[in-house]
Amino acid sequence: MSGDSCKISQREKIKNAAMKVFSQKGFHSSSVQEIADEAGVNKSLFFYYFQNKENLFYLIFKENMQDFLSKLQLIAEQKVSPIEKLKAVIDFEANFYIHIMEKGILSWGIKAMDECFDILKDLKDDVMLMISLVSGVIKEGVEAGVFRSIDPDLTARLILSSHQMLIRDKILYNTEISKEKFAEFLNTLFTEGLLL
Repeated sequence: MSGDSCKISQREKIKNAAMKVFSQKGFHSSSVQEIADEAGVNKSLFFYYFQNKENLFYLIFKENMQDFLSKLQLIAEQKVSPIEKLKAVIDFEANFYIHIMEKGILSWGIKAMDECFDILKDLKDDVMLMISLVSGVIKEGVEAGVFRSIDPDLTARLILSSHQMLIRDKILYNTEISKEKFAEFLNTLFTEGLLL
């Protein structure tokens, strides 16, 4: 195995360990030593890759945000009707959030959002790009005469924040709504609600 492969693997082990420790203890209650122990590495290797816990936290969120954005951009660029695009956005969002819930990112991420607001402020541009992409789909539908005239930015914000219902149900009430049922509900709500 080459040195680069080993470095990538150790780095990923640390990130995965951090997600596990953060989900169990929260961001502020977790220590670098606990993350290093969970990853099976020493603290100096942790600091070699991440400098501090805040950088690691930011990196995990940034990577997931970039993954979400790149896939959302592909959907927005498809040469299909605005209705099909909107359905694809909603299906993708439901699947993406279920996926990161299963990885444990959302359970500790939501708790950490308030604790680490300053760290996450740097993601504002990414969030605004997400809103812009979905808003563009809504505008396209309005301009094509398919969707009713509605505030596209506010509608995009509602669509993109709708996953919070899934998170709250899982974290607070330990209940789950299937991603299929969730996507079907949102598709009905937003696409049929927007149709003229």
